[in-house]
Amino acid sequence: MIPITRKEFQDMLGRLAGLEERLANRFTLEQENQELRNALRATEQELAARIAEVERLNNELLLQKHAWEKELQSQQRLQRDKEAWLRQEAADKLLMAQQFYDRQLRSETERYLERSSREKERVDRRLDEFQRDEGLWARVMRLLTWS
Repeated sequence: MIPITRKEFQDMLGRLAGLEERLANRFTLEQENQELRNALRATEQELAARIAEVERLNNELLLQKHAWEKELQSQQRLQRDKEAWLRQEAADKLLMAQQFYDRQLRSETERYLERSSREKERVDRRLDEFQRDEGLWARVMRLLTWS
């Protein structure tokens, strides 16, 4: 073995103590680093879980929005169909009423024309009677006044 002096031994012990201190420091830093990596990993996992939850909620919201839009379209279609049906129903009732009143008008017109025709015939007969009577009276008056 190589003999070393006390001073060299002391220097070597000092260096070893420094090295031990540096190793202890490095070990402490490595542990802190590991703890920070673990905390970062946990934070990243939590962030990923929250992002996944936000995406799930967003997808659920989109599905719900789509369902509401379909429901709205369905309701609008039902309203349009109901409106068309009501319009057709009103048009049919109006047509029926128009036909009914047209028949009533024709019937009343026919009755009026028939009554008017009968009345005209009666008046014509009376006029003929009056004319005959007048002719008779006129002849009687002429006979009476001529002689």
